[in-house]
Amino acid sequence: AADGEAPDPDQQQSLQDMLERMAARKNQALNELPQDPAGQIKALQDYEFMDNNAREAFQELMEQLQQQVLQRLADDLLHTEQAARAAHETATHEENIAENKYDTLGLEASYLATGQARRAEAIREAMALWRQFCPRPYNDSQGIQLGALIWLGNTGGGRQCLLLGPDGAGLKLQHDGQEITLITPHAPLGRQLLGQGPGDQVQAATQAWEVLRVE
Repeated sequence: AADGEAPDPDQQQSLQDMLERMAARKNQALNELPQDPAGQIKALQDYEFMDNNAREAFQELMEQLQQQVLQRLADDLLHTEQAARAAHETATHEENIAENKYDTLGLEASYLATGQARRAEAIREAMALWRQFCPRPYNDSQGIQLGALIWLGNTGGGRQCLLLGPDGAGLKLQHDGQEITLITPHAPLGRQLLGQGPGDQVQAATQAWEVLRVE
């Protein structure tokens, strides 16, 4: 509160709640981390503001996912560039020069080469975003943001793990046997998840999902 103003009761309560949460987190010991990677991420995330070693361990786990995304994008870029070169060679080969209006092989190959070149450029842009991306630990007051690892469940027993990233939607990642699907805020589900937290509901097509936890 400003000088001469009474403290805001809501702000006081929020501060008190935050201090209580921080005190509880401080009592956690690193040697009691869960065995599963998802549980480790969650525990380290809760401990993040209390211990530099815990913060570094959390960042290491998230960087593993980040590097995996970059490797997958690099593989896609290589294949796309190879396809673009092949299409360009087909389009410009002397045997494929159109002799009449019905001879469209060269033209079709040219369109394909252009499409592949655009795809390659999009992948490069995605890689640039991921290289610059610095995921931050989940914060209750902000809700889900970029970099969050999100567990969803539905009433039918379905479970899925999502990584909310800046680009590369649809990539399937693996971490110690756990499949993680990369989504972005540009997708309807990604937009819904922004700002949400455990216990909140989101809709994917006709299926309702509950946010089980965020890491």
